[in-house]
Amino acid sequence: KGKRLRAVEVKRPLQDLIDVARDCPELLMALLHLKRHKTSVAHHLVNSTVLTICMTRRFELTRAERSELAMIAILHCFGRAFVAPDGRESAHSLEHRYALESVKKLATAAAMSTRTLGRLVVANETRMWAFRRGDLQNADYPFDTGTAARLIAVAHAYDLLTTPRPGAPALLPDEALRVLIAEAGRRYDETVVKLLINELGVYPVGSVVALNDGRTAIVVDAPRDSAGPTRPRIKIIRDAHNRATDGAMLDLAGDAGADVHIVRCVDPEEAQSNTPAFLLG
Repeated sequence: KGKRLRAVEVKRPLQDLIDVARDCPELLMALLHLKRHKTSVAHHLVNSTVLTICMTRRFELTRAERSELAMIAILHCFGRAFVAPDGRESAHSLEHRYALESVKKLATAAAMSTRTLGRLVVANETRMWAFRRGDLQNADYPFDTGTAARLIAVAHAYDLLTTPRPGAPALLPDEALRVLIAEAGRRYDETVVKLLINELGVYPVGSVVALNDGRTAIVVDAPRDSAGPTRPRIKIIRDAHNRATDGAMLDLAGDAGADVHIVRCVDPEEAQSNTPAFLLG
């Protein structure tokens, strides 16, 4: 709107997101499913930030480091709001224009410290190139610009893959993760892709899934570490005859879910499921 950007107005809600990620991560994940806003630039930036925060919940970071990482994530592609896509240019060229416009707008607004703006520049530049393997070895890896870039690149890609675009329908969550796995070690950092899957599970919170017994369920909690990424906690929303039902909660990692497994994700509209209402209600 042409108004001066004040960093504090961005930092405060980001710190709230960090607190929610610590206390109630499944609530934070509900933001990814606000379909009404899914194609907006603001929603993409929030989603990239949410995913980045979730991936770093187990990192040994200070609150200041988490806040700076979240700030870089939410503003790394700020330029999308000001650049009109040109159908004649390549995707890489368009991403470069987004990055340049992001830096231009943020530098003009003097909204970030020199250090944070520098990290944002490097995060944009690194995100647009293939990443070397082995740069992020474990969850205790110290925070730096390279790490931020690799985390944001995966979060950015996952949200774009699950967002409908002209000529490219949105992928379901498990389909998007399979794309990232296929590109791991080439376009995306292999360890970061594994980190995303370990944090979200193969079927992220909010996914609507078809079960082997014909029922339909919604994923309400990520799998426990020992359970494996395909055994989350779910709630049955349709019976085997496809009738809507207020079914039981079922932990696929427990005894009650021993004979049940997820076959695939399904489109929430196909299942007539209002995921945000369920997760936030």
